[in-house]
Amino acid sequence: GDDIHSFAKIISVVDAYTAMISPRGYRPPMLPYHAVVALLRSAYHRLFDRDVVKTLIGCLSLCPVGTIVQLNTGEVGQVIGAHKDAFTRPIVRILYDKDGSRMSVERVVDMLSSEDLEIVQTIHADGLKEENGHLVLTDRAAWQEVSGRLA
Repeated sequence: GDDIHSFAKIISVVDAYTAMISPRGYRPPMLPYHAVVALLRSAYHRLFDRDVVKTLIGCLSLCPVGTIVQLNTGEVGQVIGAHKDAFTRPIVRILYDKDGSRMSVERVVDMLSSEDLEIVQTIHADGLKEENGHLVLTDRAAWQEVSGRLA
C-alpha cells in the first residue's frame, strides 16, 4: 500500500506491461491493446496503483503509436498519434479501404473529431502483408477483437 515507494509502483507497472508485450518461450507477445486492458483490470482489482496505470496509459494510449487497427468502417490503418486526455481516440493513418485495397491517397483521421469511428480489431504488424496492392494475413495471424466499445 502506502509503504511502497512510488518509484517501485511505477517500475512494477512498466515491467508488467513490457513483459506482456514481449514474446516468451511459452506464448507469443500480447498486443499492446490487450496488455493495457490487462493493466486496467489489475488496477481495478488494486494489484497496481491506479494513478500509475492511468499515467502510463496517458503516455501510451490504449492503442499505442504503431498499432495496426481496423475501424468499424472496415478500413485498416496505423495509429500515428494519441491524445493525452482521450486515450481511446487516437490519430490513425488509413492505409487500406474496406475491401483491403491499398489506398491510392492515404488519409489521416483524428478519432477525437470523428465520433462515428471506432476501433474494432487490432493485429500485430508482422501479421499482415501486401500482395498486388491488397492486404493479406500471414500464416497463423489473426485479428484480435477489441472487447467492448472504446469510445
